Amino acid sequence: MENDSPNKAAVIYLGSSALYMNIAEKKGEENFRVLEEVEYPLNLGHDTFTGNKIKFEKVDEMCKTLVNFQKLINDYQIKYIKVIATTAIREAKNRDYILDQIKVKTGLEVEVFDDSQEKKYIYRGILKELKNNNSDIDRSLISYIGTGRLGVATYTAGNINSSQNIRTGSLKLSEILGEIQEKTNKFYIVVEEYLSSFTYMLKSFLPQEKMDHFIASGKEIELISELCEAKADKNFSYISKDKFLNLYNEIKDKTPNQVKQMYSLSAEKAEILLPSMAIYKAIFNLTSAKRIIAPFVSVLDVVMFDVLYPKQAKKDERKFYKNTVLSARSIGRKYNYNQAHADKVEEFVLKIFDETKEVHGLGKRARDLLQVATILHDVGKFISLKRHYYNSYDLIRSSNILGLNNRELEIVANIARYHSRKVPRQEDRSYYKLKRKDRVLMSKLVSILRLGDALDRGHRNKFNNLAVKLKDNQLILTIITNEPTLLEEWTFKQKSNLFEDVFGIKTKLIKKERW
Repeated sequence: MENDSPNKAAVIYLGSSALYMNIAEKKGEENFRVLEEVEYPLNLGHDTFTGNKIKFEKVDEMCKTLVNFQKLINDYQIKYIKVIATTAIREAKNRDYILDQIKVKTGLEVEVFDDSQEKKYIYRGILKELKNNNSDIDRSLISYIGTGRLGVATYTAGNINSSQNIRTGSLKLSEILGEIQEKTNKFYIVVEEYLSSFTYMLKSFLPQEKMDHFIASGKEIELISELCEAKADKNFSYISKDKFLNLYNEIKDKTPNQVKQMYSLSAEKAEILLPSMAIYKAIFNLTSAKRIIAPFVSVLDVVMFDVLYPKQAKKDERKFYKNTVLSARSIGRKYNYNQAHADKVEEFVLKIFDETKEVHGLGKRARDLLQVATILHDVGKFISLKRHYYNSYDLIRSSNILGLNNRELEIVANIARYHSRKVPRQEDRSYYKLKRKDRVLMSKLVSILRLGDALDRGHRNKFNNLAVKLKDNQLILTIITNEPTLLEEWTFKQKSNLFEDVFGIKTKLIKKERW
Protein backbone atom coordinates (compact mmCIF):
# COMPACT_ATOMS: atom_id res chain seq x y z
CA MET A 1 0.00 0.00 0.00
CA GLU A 2 1.11 3.57 -0.60
CA ASN A 3 1.29 5.16 2.83
CA ASP A 4 1.92 8.66 1.50
CA SER A 5 -1.38 8.83 -0.41
CA PRO A 6 -4.98 9.23 0.82
CA ASN A 7 -7.15 6.17 1.39
CA LYS A 8 -10.18 8.09 0.13
CA ALA A 9 -10.42 10.99 -2.30
CA ALA A 10 -12.82 13.05 -4.39
CA VAL A 11 -12.20 14.03 -8.00
CA ILE A 12 -14.39 16.68 -9.63
CA TYR A 13 -14.44 17.18 -13.39
CA LEU A 14 -15.80 20.41 -14.83
CA GLY A 15 -16.84 19.12 -18.23
CA SER A 16 -18.36 20.93 -21.17
CA SER A 17 -21.86 19.50 -20.76
CA ALA A 18 -21.92 18.56 -17.06
CA LEU A 19 -20.10 18.64 -13.73
CA TYR A 20 -19.01 15.21 -12.54
CA MET A 21 -17.78 14.00 -9.17
CA ASN A 22 -16.48 10.63 -8.05
CA ILE A 23 -15.72 9.72 -4.46
CA ALA A 24 -13.63 6.57 -4.11
CA GLU A 25 -11.50 4.58 -1.69
CA LYS A 26 -8.57 2.25 -2.12
CA LYS A 27 -9.36 -1.41 -2.63
CA GLY A 28 -6.25 -3.58 -2.74
CA GLU A 29 -2.88 -2.72 -4.23
CA GLU A 30 -3.97 -1.18 -7.53
CA ASN A 31 -7.72 -0.81 -7.50
CA PHE A 32 -10.34 1.48 -6.02
CA ARG A 33 -14.04 1.32 -5.23
CA VAL A 34 -16.34 4.18 -6.22
CA LEU A 35 -18.48 5.23 -3.24
CA GLU A 36 -20.41 8.04 -4.92
CA GLU A 37 -20.85 9.04 -8.54
CA VAL A 38 -22.59 12.38 -9.17
CA GLU A 39 -23.45 14.19 -12.40
CA TYR A 40 -24.94 17.69 -12.62
CA PRO A 41 -25.94 18.83 -16.15
CA LEU A 42 -24.53 22.27 -16.93
CA ASN A 43 -23.82 23.22 -20.52
CA LEU A 44 -20.68 25.34 -20.18
CA GLY A 45 -19.60 24.37 -23.68
CA HIS A 46 -22.59 26.14 -25.23
CA ASP A 47 -21.32 29.48 -23.94
CA THR A 48 -17.68 28.87 -24.89
CA PHE A 49 -18.31 27.47 -28.36
CA THR A 50 -20.84 30.15 -29.37
CA GLY A 51 -19.75 33.28 -27.50
CA ASN A 52 -16.18 32.47 -26.42
CA LYS A 53 -17.06 33.29 -22.81
CA ILE A 54 -18.95 31.51 -20.04
CA LYS A 55 -21.75 33.64 -18.62
CA PHE A 56 -21.44 34.48 -14.95
CA GLU A 57 -24.93 33.13 -14.29
CA LYS A 58 -23.51 29.72 -15.11
CA VAL A 59 -20.39 30.41 -13.10
CA ASP A 60 -22.61 31.13 -10.09
CA GLU A 61 -24.58 27.94 -10.69
CA MET A 62 -21.33 26.00 -11.03
CA CYS A 63 -20.01 27.41 -7.73
CA LYS A 64 -23.25 26.57 -5.90
CA THR A 65 -23.06 23.02 -7.25
CA LEU A 66 -19.44 22.72 -6.14
CA VAL A 67 -20.43 23.83 -2.63
CA ASN A 68 -23.05 21.07 -2.60
CA PHE A 69 -20.44 18.61 -3.80
CA GLN A 70 -18.24 19.66 -0.88
CA LYS A 71 -21.03 18.93 1.60
CA LEU A 72 -21.22 15.37 0.29
CA ILE A 73 -17.42 15.10 0.42
CA ASN A 74 -17.48 16.22 4.05
CA ASP A 75 -20.01 13.50 4.88
CA TYR A 76 -17.32 11.00 3.87
CA GLN A 77 -14.71 12.89 5.92
CA ILE A 78 -12.52 13.28 2.87
CA LYS A 79 -9.73 15.87 2.91
CA TYR A 80 -8.19 15.30 -0.51
CA ILE A 81 -10.12 16.94 -3.38
CA LYS A 82 -8.81 17.33 -6.91
CA VAL A 83 -10.71 19.51 -9.40
CA ILE A 84 -9.94 19.38 -13.13
CA ALA A 85 -11.35 21.15 -16.17
CA THR A 86 -10.94 20.72 -19.91
CA THR A 87 -12.16 22.31 -23.14
CA ALA A 88 -15.08 24.54 -22.08
CA ILE A 89 -13.14 26.37 -19.39
CA ARG A 90 -9.77 26.07 -21.14
CA GLU A 91 -11.00 27.86 -24.26
CA ALA A 92 -13.17 30.47 -22.52
CA LYS A 93 -11.77 33.99 -22.90
CA ASN A 94 -12.78 34.76 -19.32
CA ARG A 95 -11.10 31.60 -18.01
CA ASP A 96 -8.92 33.42 -15.44
CA TYR A 97 -11.91 35.24 -13.96
CA ILE A 98 -13.87 31.97 -13.76
CA LEU A 99 -11.05 30.20 -11.94
CA ASP A 100 -10.76 33.14 -9.54
CA GLN A 101 -14.51 33.08 -8.78
CA ILE A 102 -14.38 29.34 -8.09
CA LYS A 103 -11.48 29.90 -5.71
CA VAL A 104 -13.20 32.80 -3.91
CA LYS A 105 -16.63 31.17 -3.62
CA THR A 106 -15.62 27.56 -2.93
CA GLY A 107 -11.97 27.59 -1.89
CA LEU A 108 -11.21 25.05 -4.63
CA GLU A 109 -8.20 25.26 -6.94
CA VAL A 110 -8.89 24.04 -10.47
CA GLU A 111 -6.25 22.38 -12.65
CA VAL A 112 -7.04 23.10 -16.29
CA PHE A 113 -5.80 20.30 -18.52
CA ASP A 114 -4.53 21.28 -21.92
CA ASP A 115 -5.73 19.12 -24.79
CA SER A 116 -2.67 16.88 -24.87
CA GLN A 117 -2.90 16.22 -21.11
CA GLU A 118 -6.51 15.14 -21.46
CA LYS A 119 -5.66 12.76 -24.30
CA LYS A 120 -2.69 11.34 -22.40
CA TYR A 121 -4.90 10.34 -19.47
CA ILE A 122 -7.40 8.68 -21.79
CA TYR A 123 -4.77 6.82 -23.81
CA ARG A 124 -3.00 5.70 -20.64
CA GLY A 125 -6.28 4.27 -19.39
CA ILE A 126 -7.03 2.52 -22.67
CA LEU A 127 -3.55 0.98 -22.93
CA LYS A 128 -3.80 -0.27 -19.37
CA GLU A 129 -7.18 -1.90 -20.03
CA LEU A 130 -5.86 -3.59 -23.17
CA LYS A 131 -2.80 -4.88 -21.35
CA ASN A 132 -4.58 -5.99 -18.16
CA ASN A 133 -7.14 -8.00 -20.11
CA ASN A 134 -4.57 -9.85 -22.21
CA SER A 135 -6.18 -8.46 -25.29
CA ASP A 136 -4.97 -9.73 -28.64
CA ILE A 137 -6.25 -6.57 -30.30
CA ASP A 138 -3.62 -5.08 -32.61
CA ARG A 139 -3.45 -2.68 -35.55
CA SER A 140 -6.13 -0.42 -34.15
CA LEU A 141 -7.33 3.11 -34.65
CA ILE A 142 -8.10 4.71 -31.29
CA SER A 143 -10.43 7.67 -31.06
CA TYR A 144 -11.39 9.85 -28.13
CA ILE A 145 -14.22 12.29 -28.73
CA GLY A 146 -14.60 15.06 -26.23
CA THR A 147 -17.24 17.76 -26.42
CA GLY A 148 -14.70 20.18 -27.92
CA ARG A 149 -11.77 18.13 -29.21
CA LEU A 150 -11.13 14.91 -31.11
CA GLY A 151 -8.09 12.70 -30.62
CA VAL A 152 -7.09 9.93 -33.03
CA ALA A 153 -4.15 7.57 -32.56
CA THR A 154 -2.70 4.46 -34.19
CA TYR A 155 -2.02 1.42 -31.98
CA THR A 156 0.21 -1.50 -32.93
CA ALA A 157 2.29 -4.03 -30.98
CA GLY A 158 1.05 -2.78 -27.62
CA ASN A 159 1.96 0.89 -28.16
CA ILE A 160 0.55 4.08 -29.61
CA ASN A 161 2.79 5.02 -32.52
CA SER A 162 1.30 8.32 -33.62
CA SER A 163 -1.54 10.66 -32.73
CA GLN A 164 -3.50 13.63 -34.01
CA ASN A 165 -5.62 16.18 -32.13
CA ILE A 166 -8.38 17.99 -34.02
CA ARG A 167 -10.26 21.08 -32.89
CA THR A 168 -13.73 19.66 -33.16
CA GLY A 169 -15.95 17.62 -30.90
CA SER A 170 -19.55 16.56 -30.43
CA LEU A 171 -20.84 19.67 -28.68
CA LYS A 172 -18.59 22.10 -30.55
CA LEU A 173 -19.79 20.64 -33.87
CA SER A 174 -23.40 20.98 -32.76
CA GLU A 175 -22.90 24.61 -31.72
CA ILE A 176 -20.97 25.57 -34.86
CA LEU A 177 -23.55 24.11 -37.24
CA GLY A 178 -26.64 24.59 -35.07
CA GLU A 179 -27.94 27.52 -37.12
CA ILE A 180 -27.98 25.37 -40.27
CA GLN A 181 -29.82 22.59 -38.47
CA GLU A 182 -32.87 24.80 -38.08
CA LYS A 183 -33.07 25.27 -41.85
CA THR A 184 -32.95 21.68 -43.11
CA ASN A 185 -34.14 18.17 -42.33
CA LYS A 186 -30.97 16.83 -43.99
CA PHE A 187 -28.63 18.21 -41.33
CA TYR A 188 -26.62 15.00 -41.31
CA ILE A 189 -25.42 15.76 -44.86
CA VAL A 190 -24.06 19.13 -43.68
CA VAL A 191 -22.30 17.43 -40.77
CA GLU A 192 -20.78 14.74 -42.99
CA GLU A 193 -19.57 17.31 -45.51
CA TYR A 194 -18.10 19.45 -42.73
CA LEU A 195 -16.22 16.42 -41.35
CA SER A 196 -14.88 15.37 -44.75
CA SER A 197 -12.04 17.91 -44.56
CA PHE A 198 -10.88 16.38 -41.27
CA THR A 199 -11.12 12.79 -42.48
CA TYR A 200 -9.20 13.72 -45.64
CA MET A 201 -6.36 14.95 -43.42
CA LEU A 202 -6.54 11.83 -41.25
CA LYS A 203 -6.12 9.57 -44.29
CA SER A 204 -2.63 10.98 -44.86
CA PHE A 205 -1.81 10.38 -41.21
CA LEU A 206 -2.74 6.67 -41.27
CA PRO A 207 -0.70 3.71 -42.54
CA GLN A 208 -1.45 2.60 -46.09
CA GLU A 209 -3.14 -0.62 -44.96
CA LYS A 210 -6.41 -0.07 -43.12
CA MET A 211 -6.44 -0.69 -39.39
CA ASP A 212 -8.16 -3.91 -38.28
CA HIS A 213 -9.88 -2.55 -35.16
CA PHE A 214 -11.62 0.62 -34.01
CA ILE A 215 -11.37 1.53 -30.33
CA ALA A 216 -13.57 4.44 -29.23
CA SER A 217 -13.76 6.31 -25.95
CA GLY A 218 -15.76 9.21 -24.55
CA LYS A 219 -19.05 9.91 -22.80
CA GLU A 220 -20.94 9.72 -26.09
CA ILE A 221 -19.83 6.17 -26.87
CA GLU A 222 -21.35 5.05 -23.57
CA LEU A 223 -24.70 6.45 -24.69
CA ILE A 224 -24.37 4.89 -28.14
CA SER A 225 -23.52 1.51 -26.59
CA GLU A 226 -26.67 1.69 -24.51
CA LEU A 227 -28.90 2.66 -27.45
CA CYS A 228 -27.40 -0.07 -29.61
CA GLU A 229 -27.86 -2.64 -26.83
CA ALA A 230 -24.22 -3.54 -27.28
CA LYS A 231 -22.67 -6.67 -25.91
CA ALA A 232 -20.43 -6.02 -22.94
CA ASP A 233 -18.07 -7.69 -20.50
CA LYS A 234 -16.40 -6.30 -17.40
CA ASN A 235 -14.04 -3.95 -19.24
CA PHE A 236 -15.40 -3.31 -22.76
CA SER A 237 -18.58 -2.98 -24.74
CA TYR A 238 -18.76 -4.14 -28.36
CA ILE A 239 -20.96 -2.32 -30.87
CA SER A 240 -21.45 -4.12 -34.16
CA LYS A 241 -21.17 -2.02 -37.29
CA ASP A 242 -24.68 -3.04 -38.38
CA LYS A 243 -26.28 -1.88 -35.13
CA PHE A 244 -24.28 1.32 -35.16
CA LEU A 245 -25.33 2.17 -38.73
CA ASN A 246 -28.96 1.24 -38.01
CA LEU A 247 -29.06 3.71 -35.14
CA TYR A 248 -27.36 6.36 -37.24
CA ASN A 249 -29.87 5.92 -40.04
CA GLU A 250 -32.74 6.15 -37.55
CA ILE A 251 -31.65 9.52 -36.18
CA LYS A 252 -29.83 11.19 -39.05
CA ASP A 253 -32.85 13.10 -40.40
CA LYS A 254 -34.46 13.75 -36.99
CA THR A 255 -34.37 16.95 -34.96
CA PRO A 256 -32.78 16.87 -31.48
CA ASN A 257 -36.29 17.18 -30.01
CA GLN A 258 -37.48 14.15 -31.99
CA VAL A 259 -34.41 12.19 -30.86
CA LYS A 260 -35.12 13.23 -27.29
CA GLN A 261 -38.67 11.86 -27.53
CA MET A 262 -37.66 8.67 -29.36
CA TYR A 263 -35.12 7.54 -26.77
CA SER A 264 -36.21 9.42 -23.64
CA LEU A 265 -32.98 11.39 -23.51
CA SER A 266 -32.12 14.69 -21.90
CA ALA A 267 -32.01 17.68 -24.24
CA GLU A 268 -28.20 17.86 -23.89
CA LYS A 269 -27.68 14.21 -24.87
CA ALA A 270 -30.15 14.40 -27.73
CA GLU A 271 -28.37 17.46 -29.13
CA ILE A 272 -24.96 15.82 -29.37
CA LEU A 273 -25.99 12.30 -30.41
CA LEU A 274 -26.00 12.91 -34.18
CA PRO A 275 -22.73 14.93 -34.28
CA SER A 276 -21.06 12.26 -32.13
CA MET A 277 -22.21 9.40 -34.32
CA ALA A 278 -21.23 11.29 -37.47
CA ILE A 279 -17.69 11.73 -36.13
CA TYR A 280 -17.47 8.08 -35.10
CA LYS A 281 -18.87 6.97 -38.45
CA ALA A 282 -16.28 9.02 -40.35
CA ILE A 283 -13.44 7.46 -38.35
CA PHE A 284 -15.03 3.99 -38.45
CA ASN A 285 -14.90 4.14 -42.25
CA LEU A 286 -11.13 4.66 -42.13
CA THR A 287 -10.75 1.14 -40.73
CA SER A 288 -11.65 -2.39 -41.82
CA ALA A 289 -13.22 -3.04 -38.41
CA LYS A 290 -16.55 -4.85 -38.05
CA ARG A 291 -17.33 -3.42 -34.63
CA ILE A 292 -16.50 -0.62 -32.23
CA ILE A 293 -14.61 -1.66 -29.10
CA ALA A 294 -15.43 0.73 -26.26
CA PRO A 295 -13.30 0.43 -23.10
CA PHE A 296 -14.84 1.63 -19.84
CA VAL A 297 -12.28 4.40 -19.32
CA SER A 298 -12.74 8.04 -18.38
CA VAL A 299 -10.48 10.92 -17.41
CA LEU A 300 -12.05 10.76 -13.95
CA ASP A 301 -11.01 7.12 -13.53
CA VAL A 302 -7.37 7.68 -14.46
CA VAL A 303 -7.03 10.84 -12.38
CA MET A 304 -8.58 9.05 -9.40
CA PHE A 305 -6.09 6.21 -9.78
CA ASP A 306 -3.20 8.70 -9.86
CA VAL A 307 -4.48 10.39 -6.70
CA LEU A 308 -4.87 7.16 -4.73
CA TYR A 309 -1.83 5.32 -6.11
CA PRO A 310 0.80 7.99 -6.94
CA LYS A 311 3.78 5.61 -6.92
CA GLN A 312 2.16 3.24 -9.38
CA ALA A 313 0.98 6.23 -11.42
CA LYS A 314 4.61 7.33 -11.80
CA LYS A 315 5.50 3.86 -13.04
CA ASP A 316 2.62 4.02 -15.54
CA GLU A 317 3.89 7.41 -16.72
CA ARG A 318 7.36 5.97 -17.31
CA LYS A 319 5.91 3.08 -19.30
CA PHE A 320 3.79 5.49 -21.31
CA TYR A 321 6.85 7.52 -22.26
CA LYS A 322 7.76 4.83 -24.80
CA ASN A 323 4.72 6.03 -26.76
CA THR A 324 6.09 9.59 -26.67
CA VAL A 325 9.34 8.44 -28.28
CA LEU A 326 7.43 6.48 -30.94
CA SER A 327 5.28 9.55 -31.61
CA ALA A 328 8.38 11.73 -32.03
CA ARG A 329 9.97 9.24 -34.43
CA SER A 330 6.73 9.10 -36.42
CA ILE A 331 6.83 12.88 -36.79
CA GLY A 332 10.48 12.68 -37.82
CA ARG A 333 9.61 10.23 -40.60
CA LYS A 334 6.77 12.48 -41.71
CA TYR A 335 9.33 15.22 -42.36
CA ASN A 336 11.95 12.90 -43.90
CA TYR A 337 14.47 13.33 -41.09
CA ASN A 338 17.90 11.76 -41.29
CA GLN A 339 17.21 8.91 -38.88
CA ALA A 340 20.80 7.64 -38.77
CA HIS A 341 22.06 11.09 -37.76
CA ALA A 342 19.26 11.60 -35.23
CA ASP A 343 19.93 8.19 -33.66
CA LYS A 344 23.66 8.84 -33.39
CA VAL A 345 23.22 12.29 -31.87
CA GLU A 346 20.62 10.85 -29.47
CA GLU A 347 23.17 8.25 -28.33
CA PHE A 348 25.82 10.91 -27.67
CA VAL A 349 23.47 13.39 -26.06
CA LEU A 350 21.95 10.96 -23.59
CA LYS A 351 25.43 9.68 -22.66
CA ILE A 352 26.58 13.24 -21.91
CA PHE A 353 23.39 13.95 -19.94
CA ASP A 354 23.75 10.80 -17.84
CA GLU A 355 27.43 11.42 -17.08
CA THR A 356 27.00 15.07 -16.08
CA LYS A 357 24.15 14.82 -13.58
CA GLU A 358 26.23 16.38 -10.82
CA VAL A 359 26.59 19.48 -13.00
CA HIS A 360 23.10 19.93 -14.44
CA GLY A 361 21.07 18.49 -11.53
CA LEU A 362 18.17 17.51 -13.79
CA GLY A 363 15.82 14.52 -13.54
CA LYS A 364 14.17 11.95 -15.78
CA ARG A 365 11.58 14.28 -17.29
CA ALA A 366 14.24 16.73 -18.43
CA ARG A 367 16.04 13.79 -20.03
CA ASP A 368 12.80 12.88 -21.81
CA LEU A 369 12.45 16.37 -23.24
CA LEU A 370 16.06 16.35 -24.39
CA GLN A 371 15.60 12.99 -26.10
CA VAL A 372 12.48 14.13 -27.98
CA ALA A 373 14.17 17.40 -29.02
CA THR A 374 17.23 15.47 -30.22
CA ILE A 375 15.10 13.16 -32.37
CA LEU A 376 13.40 16.15 -34.01
CA HIS A 377 16.10 18.84 -33.97
CA ASP A 378 16.66 18.78 -37.74
CA VAL A 379 13.09 18.31 -39.03
CA GLY A 380 13.08 21.94 -40.23
CA LYS A 381 15.30 20.86 -43.13
CA PHE A 382 12.12 19.45 -44.65
CA ILE A 383 11.13 23.05 -45.39
CA SER A 384 14.52 24.62 -46.07
CA LEU A 385 18.18 24.00 -45.27
CA LYS A 386 18.62 27.71 -44.70
CA ARG A 387 18.11 28.55 -41.01
CA HIS A 388 16.40 25.20 -40.62
CA TYR A 389 16.34 25.52 -36.82
CA TYR A 390 13.60 28.17 -37.08
CA ASN A 391 11.56 25.77 -39.17
CA SER A 392 12.23 22.98 -36.66
CA TYR A 393 10.71 25.18 -33.95
CA ASP A 394 7.59 25.84 -36.03
CA LEU A 395 7.08 22.21 -37.06
CA ILE A 396 7.53 20.87 -33.54
CA ARG A 397 5.31 23.55 -32.02
CA SER A 398 2.51 22.66 -34.43
CA SER A 399 2.87 18.88 -33.94
CA ASN A 400 1.01 16.53 -31.64
CA ILE A 401 3.70 14.73 -29.66
CA LEU A 402 1.86 12.24 -27.53
CA GLY A 403 2.46 12.69 -23.82
CA LEU A 404 3.85 16.24 -23.93
CA ASN A 405 1.76 19.09 -22.56
CA ASN A 406 1.87 22.57 -24.08
CA ARG A 407 4.62 23.78 -21.76
CA GLU A 408 6.83 20.79 -22.53
CA LEU A 409 6.18 21.10 -26.26
CA GLU A 410 7.30 24.74 -26.13
CA ILE A 411 10.51 23.72 -24.34
CA VAL A 412 11.24 20.97 -26.87
CA ALA A 413 10.58 23.33 -29.79
CA ASN A 414 12.96 25.92 -28.30
CA ILE A 415 15.69 23.32 -27.77
CA ALA A 416 15.47 22.56 -31.50
CA ARG A 417 15.44 26.25 -32.36
CA TYR A 418 18.68 26.96 -30.52
CA HIS A 419 20.57 23.74 -31.29
CA SER A 420 22.70 25.53 -33.89
CA ARG A 421 24.88 28.51 -32.95
CA LYS A 422 22.15 31.04 -32.22
CA VAL A 423 22.25 32.18 -28.58
CA PRO A 424 18.92 32.51 -26.69
CA ARG A 425 18.04 36.19 -26.18
CA GLN A 426 15.33 38.00 -24.22
CA GLU A 427 14.22 39.67 -27.46
CA ASP A 428 13.33 36.31 -29.03
CA ARG A 429 9.60 35.85 -28.68
CA SER A 430 9.74 32.06 -28.33
CA TYR A 431 12.39 32.34 -25.59
CA TYR A 432 10.61 35.19 -23.81
CA LYS A 433 7.36 33.16 -23.65
CA LEU A 434 9.06 30.61 -21.41
CA LYS A 435 8.99 31.07 -17.65
CA ARG A 436 12.36 31.89 -16.10
CA LYS A 437 12.96 28.38 -14.73
CA ASP A 438 12.07 26.90 -18.13
CA ARG A 439 14.53 29.22 -19.88
CA VAL A 440 17.27 27.87 -17.62
CA LEU A 441 16.11 24.28 -18.19
CA MET A 442 15.96 24.77 -21.94
CA SER A 443 19.42 26.37 -22.05
CA LYS A 444 20.93 23.48 -20.08
CA LEU A 445 19.44 20.96 -22.47
CA VAL A 446 20.39 22.94 -25.58
CA SER A 447 24.00 23.15 -24.43
CA ILE A 448 24.13 19.35 -24.17
CA LEU A 449 22.43 18.84 -27.54
CA ARG A 450 24.96 21.12 -29.22
CA LEU A 451 27.85 18.98 -28.00
CA GLY A 452 26.23 15.76 -29.20
CA ASP A 453 25.25 17.28 -32.55
CA ALA A 454 28.79 18.54 -33.14
CA LEU A 455 30.18 15.01 -32.78
CA ASP A 456 28.26 13.89 -35.88
CA ARG A 457 28.55 17.13 -37.86
CA GLY A 458 29.32 15.31 -41.10
CA HIS A 459 26.45 12.83 -40.65
CA ARG A 460 29.01 10.10 -41.31
CA ASN A 461 28.83 8.03 -38.09
CA LYS A 462 32.62 8.14 -37.72
CA PHE A 463 32.83 6.52 -34.29
CA ASN A 464 30.74 4.53 -31.82
CA ASN A 465 32.65 4.89 -28.58
CA LEU A 466 32.28 8.09 -26.59
CA ALA A 467 33.84 8.45 -23.15
CA VAL A 468 32.57 11.27 -20.93
CA LYS A 469 34.49 12.45 -17.88
CA LEU A 470 34.26 15.38 -15.51
CA LYS A 471 37.64 16.34 -14.06
CA ASP A 472 39.01 19.51 -12.49
CA ASN A 473 36.05 21.64 -13.55
CA GLN A 474 36.37 20.41 -17.13
CA LEU A 475 34.18 18.17 -19.29
CA ILE A 476 36.37 15.84 -21.31
CA LEU A 477 34.90 13.92 -24.24
CA THR A 478 37.10 11.21 -25.74
CA ILE A 479 36.46 9.56 -29.11
CA ILE A 480 38.29 6.65 -30.72
CA THR A 481 38.46 6.61 -34.51
CA ASN A 482 40.85 6.56 -37.46
CA GLU A 483 38.48 8.70 -39.52
CA PRO A 484 39.36 12.35 -40.19
CA THR A 485 37.47 14.49 -37.64
CA LEU A 486 38.61 18.04 -38.43
CA LEU A 487 35.02 19.10 -39.18
CA GLU A 488 33.71 17.63 -35.92
CA GLU A 489 36.53 19.18 -33.88
CA TRP A 490 35.95 22.60 -35.44
CA THR A 491 32.19 22.38 -34.88
CA PHE A 492 32.67 21.21 -31.30
CA LYS A 493 34.81 24.26 -30.58
CA GLN A 494 32.13 26.50 -32.08
CA LYS A 495 29.21 24.88 -30.23
CA SER A 496 30.75 24.32 -26.81
CA ASN A 497 30.55 27.99 -25.79
CA LEU A 498 26.96 27.71 -24.53
CA PHE A 499 27.82 24.78 -22.26
CA GLU A 500 30.61 26.84 -20.74
CA ASP A 501 28.29 29.86 -20.33
CA VAL A 502 25.52 27.83 -18.69
CA PHE A 503 27.61 25.65 -16.37
CA GLY A 504 30.89 27.53 -16.03
CA ILE A 505 32.76 24.42 -17.12
CA LYS A 506 35.34 24.21 -19.91
CA THR A 507 34.98 21.48 -22.52
CA LYS A 508 37.64 19.45 -24.27
CA LEU A 509 37.44 16.94 -27.12
CA ILE A 510 40.18 14.31 -27.30
CA LYS A 511 40.64 12.06 -30.29
CA LYS A 512 42.48 8.74 -30.04
CA GLU A 513 43.27 6.48 -32.97
CA ARG A 514 42.50 2.78 -33.05
CA TRP A 515 45.43 0.41 -33.08
